[in-house]
Amino acid sequence: MRFAGVADPEDQAMLQEIFERYCAENSGLDEVERSDMEAIILALYLDGVTTREGLQNALAGAPRTKQ
Repeated sequence: MRFAGVADPEDQAMLQEIFERYCAENSGLDEVERSDMEAIILALYLDGVTTREGLQNALAGAPRTKQ
C-alpha cells in the first residue's frame, strides 16, 4: 500500500478506507485501474486534500470503470 510511510496511522486508515470504498462503488476495476486510483488518492493527499470530505469530493469526478 502506497499510503504507508507517507501519512500518520490515522490518515493511512482514512486513505485506505476511501480507496476501498471507491473500489467497492466502482466494481469491475482491474489491477491497473486500482493502482491508478491509489496513486490519485495519494497525489490528492500530498497536494493538501487531507480531509475525508475533501478527498471524497475530489473523487466524485474521477474516471469510472471502462464501459
